[in-house]
Amino acid sequence: MLYFSSRKDLFFFIIFGGFIFFLIWVYFYEGKPVGGLIINASISGFLLWIWFGTGYRIEGETIKISFGPFRGKINIHEIKTIRRTTHPFTSPSLALKKLEIATSSYDVTYVSPKKEQQFIAALLQVNSMIRLENLEREIDGEKSSKHE
Repeated sequence: MLYFSSRKDLFFFIIFGGFIFFLIWVYFYEGKPVGGLIINASISGFLLWIWFGTGYRIEGETIKISFGPFRGKINIHEIKTIRRTTHPFTSPSLALKKLEIATSSYDVTYVSPKKEQQFIAALLQVNSMIRLENLEREIDGEKSSKHE
């Protein structure tokens, strides 16, 4: 079992942190209603759960994805391509620089592991038929690029 935490960009830190700060500011500035505290604490807790609970676990032939309370799975043998992409609001990722994992032409998942090279290498150990597009990878200390 291998665990890869999500890369976290400043962009998402500002969005998450700014929203939490805004909720705290509204609560203290607007007169501290009890209902507001419960709602603000719930929303803040949810955002913190996503922030600290986003990661990718490779167990056997499966990638288990955690995005706060949300869960997903990908069968590694069904992965057709992996390519680098940038989309600001595709989940489950907390970074702009992401990996797009396609299992079919219509089923795509975006992830952003901190240790991208190790993540890709772990996937290739299970399924060497995965096609890498616009990605560089290190093999035995050498850099190579596989474009197909």
